[in-house]
Amino acid sequence: KPQHEIKSVFPSCLYITHKKTPLSLSELEDIKKEYSSQNSYIFNTNSLLTNLKEFCEEHINIYVNEVISPKEKLDFYITQSWLNVTRPGESHHKHSHPNSIISGVFYVSTVEDDKITFGDPNAKTRGALKISLGEYHMWNSSSWYFPVVNGDLVLFPSWLSHKVERNEKATKDRLSLSFNTFVKGSLGSAETLSELILS
Repeated sequence: KPQHEIKSVFPSCLYITHKKTPLSLSELEDIKKEYSSQNSYIFNTNSLLTNLKEFCEEHINIYVNEVISPKEKLDFYITQSWLNVTRPGESHHKHSHPNSIISGVFYVSTVEDDKITFGDPNAKTRGALKISLGEYHMWNSSSWYFPVVNGDLVLFPSWLSHKVERNEKATKDRLSLSFNTFVKGSLGSAETLSELILS
């Protein structure tokens, strides 16, 4: 059999972690109060969710240091944060998050066979040639899903499209808290005429 290697080039980063301590009853009650609200700044206006916000910020910092790996000191912060309620049989359309660098989803209450599905940003280019596939895998699929459970936090580049498929097995509402981020600091350099100071 010929020797060969299959390597990855320019991959998209998906960061998944799990909050070991479950949300408290007061945190869950406060989240449920947001059911019908249009509040898109939950972390800024809800002091009872400070611990959850700090958990998300801790992992945003790890993502920045290990994935983006900036040379200069940059301050990434959560801009907007909002609650998603998906009722049995509902779905979330394919979308990405403009005006954000890193986006995240924290899973408050998942449902049976729950998952998040991401789309390949190069799918349109690759789709110029249609080949029937015998087996789907990470190298030939236009989308790929990851299972999620209560307490999971998923971070990803905001430009990466994602969706929630219709879940016919669901018997209760699915609750997740999403957020966007931006940055404060100095990007680029004066020498290369690319300096941008964000404060």
